Amino acid sequence: MNRISVTALKTLMAVLLLSVSAGAVCAADNLNHEPDAASPLQQVAGQSMARLEHLGQALNLQGQQQAAWHAFLQAERSEFRPLDHPAENANIVEISEFRADQADQRAQRLADESDAVHQLWDKLDDPQRMTFDRAMQREMMLRWHDLRDARQSGDQRDGDRHW
Repeated sequence: MNRISVTALKTLMAVLLLSVSAGAVCAADNLNHEPDAASPLQQVAGQSMARLEHLGQALNLQGQQQAAWHAFLQAERSEFRPLDHPAENANIVEISEFRADQADQRAQRLADESDAVHQLWDKLDDPQRMTFDRAMQREMMLRWHDLRDARQSGDQRDGDRHW
């Protein structure tokens, strides 16, 4: 088993925490509709990916680092994909099964993201690791705030559903 530094473990945990938060916001906001290109979720995704592209330039990646960086970006993009939702007429059993399937898919995406972070981390030198660690901790905080603000600014759910 590979040994991971405390900083790498902190980064990984922060990425996982952000992923769970982003998934929860996405799931709640997309309960009854798919986001369009102008949705708050897509705006947050665009802002986040722009910051990550800037980070990639700041890291001055070389050779094999580029492939690991692109795998990392692909894993990050998967966080912003529109979520599916159960059929309007689904009963509680179908909804339960749907939620379990979604959780399985989410777990796989988180595992893929974790692998991508670890592979990139292994390719970075110490100064790059420091830059990546600090930038990603800041990115996670900004992304969490952006998603929270997007949700509060009116990414409305279907108003016809009353429990």
